[in-house]
Amino acid sequence: MYRPSLNLRTKLVIGFTAFLIVSTYINLMLLRDFDSFERNVKMLTHASNISNLSLEIRRWEKNFIIGNKIEDFNTASSFITQLLDYLDGLEPRSKERYASFFIELEDMIKQYEVHFYSLKSECVGNLVLSDCDHLDAVHTLGAAIVTNAEAMVTYAQQEVETFAKYSKIKLILYFTFLIVFSLCGMIVFFYTIASRLKSLEKAANAIATGDYNRIPEGKLNDEVQIVFKAFDRMTEVLEDRQELLFQAEKMSSIGTLASGMAHQLNNPLNNIATSCQLAQEEADNPEDKEFLQRLLHTIEDETQRAAEIVRGLLEFSRQEMFKQQPASIKILISKVVSLVLSDVPTGIKIIQDIPEELTASIDEQKMKEVFINLILNGIQAIKEETGKIVIAAEQDSDTGSIVITVSDTGIGIEEEFRQQIFDPFYTTKEVGQGTGLGLSVVYGIIKKHDGTIMVRNNKDKGTTFVITLPPASMASNGRLTRADR
Repeated sequence: MYRPSLNLRTKLVIGFTAFLIVSTYINLMLLRDFDSFERNVKMLTHASNISNLSLEIRRWEKNFIIGNKIEDFNTASSFITQLLDYLDGLEPRSKERYASFFIELEDMIKQYEVHFYSLKSECVGNLVLSDCDHLDAVHTLGAAIVTNAEAMVTYAQQEVETFAKYSKIKLILYFTFLIVFSLCGMIVFFYTIASRLKSLEKAANAIATGDYNRIPEGKLNDEVQIVFKAFDRMTEVLEDRQELLFQAEKMSSIGTLASGMAHQLNNPLNNIATSCQLAQEEADNPEDKEFLQRLLHTIEDETQRAAEIVRGLLEFSRQEMFKQQPASIKILISKVVSLVLSDVPTGIKIIQDIPEELTASIDEQKMKEVFINLILNGIQAIKEETGKIVIAAEQDSDTGSIVITVSDTGIGIEEEFRQQIFDPFYTTKEVGQGTGLGLSVVYGIIKKHDGTIMVRNNKDKGTTFVITLPPASMASNGRLTRADR
């Protein structure tokens, strides 16, 4: 059961929307800050211009008072006019933040203008300027204008510096927030999509090695989980198909063994027929009962011998679910050799070198199929009249793994074909002599036992297949396939 959750599309829409909202908000804040910065810079420019004009007025005012030249008065007057016009020309938006300051400054300039003109008209040429009442007012108002203008410049500079200081902090906070937001988005993406797709990739690679385990169920029920469910269904179908492939190859092996077993059964059947014929003749002359009993025992022994041959074939052909149990490797190989013995040419020997006590956790039926395939391949690879197949096994002293080797004195495998030899339907045999499934099935069975198989060419001639199986303590004893679960 899965708890209800948002689907992947909704998550992406929510994430993109959240990112868009946050980005828009940050951009609007930055625009607002830069708009404020633009106003502060303009104010600093205006304050600087007002301060410069005020200083020019004071400079020409002093020249006029000292020299009493009309040219100096006119120059000072023109600067007063320029300053008033400049203040009148300022945008209301530029004045609103410093409205009281501008009103006070403009009022002082107008008062200064009145006293300055009065100074010229009433005092110059009529009395000593130092005795004129307007002179003190001009000096006082002029100094106040310059002081206020410089104060405006200082205040505007402080505003710009403050903005720069806090803007830097805001930018750091904005970028930190974006980084954290992006990291959170990446973590959510990795948790909800990337890591789960990685597990899907691992499961797909595992299938290539014969591992058909299901993907662990997650807590989220979204589009990715739907893909997981579809993948699990595909895995089930592939596992069923592999079982069918195993059975098809087994039937192919049975067909190969059947002709040899027909000859193998022929001997006990001939003995039974001969003994029956002699027994019927002795039945008319029952005096030699001991000879008759020997004939009947011969019939019984040969019947059991034939039954063993047929039973071995039936056990091999039976379709059963995969189940691992502890089994003797020596007994298993002996059963396999007895099955293929009728297909072994007279010049080829099968040598077994397996300790009595060596056991492994295996599915006997599947492993029989492995060794039947390898032995039959070895027989077909020996092109000479004489040769041998050696089956050896031992337990690795370091890892405890069971190492089984099947060596032959055949023609070997060319280096260019070794990488493809376990691929399905790949065969180097002539048309009609092989399906190309045998070694692929062998590979799948070994992988199902959590083992490995490799092939190498012998130094002199022939090929050796090396099978490594985990020790019984590490194997999954009694493990069943999906159909049993």
